[in-house]
Amino acid sequence: MGIKTFAAVAVSAVMLLTGCGSGAGKNGSTSRTVAEILDTVSSEGLCPALDTRAELGSEGFDNACPKLFGIESTELTDGGIMYTASGQTADEIAALKGDGDMTQILTEHAKTRAASFKGYAPDEQQKAENALVFDCGGLTVMVIADNAEQIRDRLCKTE
Repeated sequence: MGIKTFAAVAVSAVMLLTGCGSGAGKNGSTSRTVAEILDTVSSEGLCPALDTRAELGSEGFDNACPKLFGIESTELTDGGIMYTASGQTADEIAALKGDGDMTQILTEHAKTRAASFKGYAPDEQQKAENALVFDCGGLTVMVIADNAEQIRDRLCKTE
């Protein structure tokens, strides 16, 4: 194999392993970062109740990660969360990217969130029970909101 052929094969292998190429995620949307997802939610007012934000690398997110998601922040390559600081509503958006089963992690988190409202806020409990967990631009996203489907559709629309 000549040096040019070897180089072409090596570059192709690196692109496949790192996900370079079309930039399309599982659902056909372009690759996204957690910051882009959270910025969209915030700037477009998709869920006005969300007033607090933390992302991977911040002390708040990194310290809360094991409690919220059952994993260390070091197991993620990207992650973030928006929620209501008062805790009076179940509304929350979380986005994670890592090697583990992020769908399972966020599904379990939504169940825990629902259980935290059991007995005193049945509407919020129901909202959390109806959480959407989906893949979007290479991330796994969980949305707990009255308009969760609208948020999902906006976040994952192909541009």
